[in-house]
Amino acid sequence: MELFPDGIRQLKINEVLFAGQKTPIMEDQLYYLKWVDTDWKPGEKGYELTFGRSGGPDIYYDAEVKTRGFTLRAPKIRLSDGARRVKITVLAKVPES
Repeated sequence: MELFPDGIRQLKINEVLFAGQKTPIMEDQLYYLKWVDTDWKPGEKGYELTFGRSGGPDIYYDAEVKTRGFTLRAPKIRLSDGARRVKITVLAKVPES
């Protein structure tokens, strides 16, 4: 586990780009990041999602997720939005042919 009190500036792996803000973030495992939105209010979504197409109820291609703490761009993600947390899983580092 590693803590980054001033955030992570940028992490790029193939076509995946994680661009952070100056907010604390924790690397819990290799490439497993946790960020807490301390300004979140009940009923607020807390992120903006844009994408090229969907592949089911929670799969998105050519996706971009923007939050107050980071922006994530990836060719394919799974976004699970629960009552108390949002989990984003990168499913592909390069676009599918």
